Amino acid sequence: MSPKCILYVEDSPLNQHLVRAIIAPWLDVKLTTAATGAVGLAAGPCDLLMLDLNLPDMCGEEFLLRWRKLDNTKNVPIIVISGDSLADRKEQLMALGVKHFLAKPFDVADLEDAVNRLLPS
Repeated sequence: MSPKCILYVEDSPLNQHLVRAIIAPWLDVKLTTAATGAVGLAAGPCDLLMLDLNLPDMCGEEFLLRWRKLDNTKNVPIIVISGDSLADRKEQLMALGVKHFLAKPFDVADLEDAVNRLLPS
């Protein structure tokens, strides 16, 4: 069985490193990171998307709108990990297909639970 692929679109190397350390023990999961929205959109198919909303080249909403227009992304679950946790913004993101929202700084157990729940088996 091939490993599941998680794409994490995040411009902070520190946050990328943290999530990589959390995911590393899962032998059946491959984490790919992208520091910009454009690189994330070009990364190819994945089984789960994790997204920061404040990217250097586009906002999270723009990324999501463009992401959903790509082939094979319609059913990919999305976790947003962001410092922007306003209630009305969360509602907008859920309308764009986000399944889970984690506010930074996040609890590691919450991220693990969300990934375990949303990553297709």
